[in-house]
Amino acid sequence: MRYFVEQLVPSEVLLKQGVYLQTCAHIELCTWRIVQMVDGIDPSSRAQIEEFVRLKLNTRNIVARLRQSAVKCYAPLGIRLLLLAERIHSGLPNRNMAAHGAWKLHASGQMEIEHYFINKAKELRYVSERFGDRAIEAALEDADLILREAIQLHEAFVSRNLKYVSFTANNSSQVKTTKSNASAVQHLVSPVRNQTQVGSQNLLRTSTALSHAFRLSLGSGKG
Repeated sequence: MRYFVEQLVPSEVLLKQGVYLQTCAHIELCTWRIVQMVDGIDPSSRAQIEEFVRLKLNTRNIVARLRQSAVKCYAPLGIRLLLLAERIHSGLPNRNMAAHGAWKLHASGQMEIEHYFINKAKELRYVSERFGDRAIEAALEDADLILREAIQLHEAFVSRNLKYVSFTANNSSQVKTTKSNASAVQHLVSPVRNQTQVGSQNLLRTSTALSHAFRLSLGSGKG
């Protein structure tokens, strides 16, 4: 069966869009679990579980909490969390455009996207742009690298026996628990220290510059 939207968007582009969106979804899920593990969740507290589930509904809030969680960790994990948060934040416009924008193949051979949204200042904005294959591939590759880093960090915290909530298909909640490893947690999580914050801010400047360069490279692929 051929769907009508395939007359507007080539099937290979629809596949790439699906891969991109699912990559973003797993980035959000992974970072949400990281925040739970670093901040600590009481599996017996319904209020805490509901708080974290509500957090999951807003990607920007997850990123904000990830930054807060990062300064509780010793370097290098804390710095990696800050860099991860910055990369996710930089990619949110692309993610939203991929999820909510209407795509179609332009006569030029590029993809044309039309997207309407409200910015942080509560102003109505729209995007009507064209992207070449290179820009789409670059966005996919960047999202894939972000997911791989998020998974590595997730596993680093899991290895220290920290907990997070997971929901199964039968709608029951399951809390990931193992034997407590107090020494591992003590070496992982620390009070906020000024020198950690200063070092992280310096690295974030570098990360922001790299993110800006990446956005410029995306711009060069537009028609």
